[in-house]
Amino acid sequence: LVDVPADLPFALGHADSIQQVMGNLVDNALKYAPAGTPVTIQARGREDDVFVCVVDRGPGIGGPARDRFLAPQVDLPQEKPTPSGHGIGLTIAACLVQAMGGKLWYEERTAGECRFCFSLPLAPPLDGDSGS
Repeated sequence: LVDVPADLPFALGHADSIQQVMGNLVDNALKYAPAGTPVTIQARGREDDVFVCVVDRGPGIGGPARDRFLAPQVDLPQEKPTPSGHGIGLTIAACLVQAMGGKLWYEERTAGECRFCFSLPLAPPLDGDSGS
């Protein structure tokens, strides 16, 4: 599912890097969330940045893994058999976001809802654009 307003402002970033970040976050959501549950991409403009979240109903990150989920080689427990990957997707995503001037983090909002979010700085208004 996609929840993005039509008037979402532009963010500073490299299109290929943003695509890689989104791909890593969505792939993880699909890998860990129970089959048939929704994966939602949400985006909002804020005062100084654009805020993007990939939301799923997966098991989340608990225990010691929560403090080190961005470290390479942290494969999370899974209930369904899937290829385990290399365990560096979130680390790559975080590094790409940081290189573009943003940050990436994890939130557990409600029971069973996991949110991997990132923010990127707003792009300056285009010439002739009043910003409104």
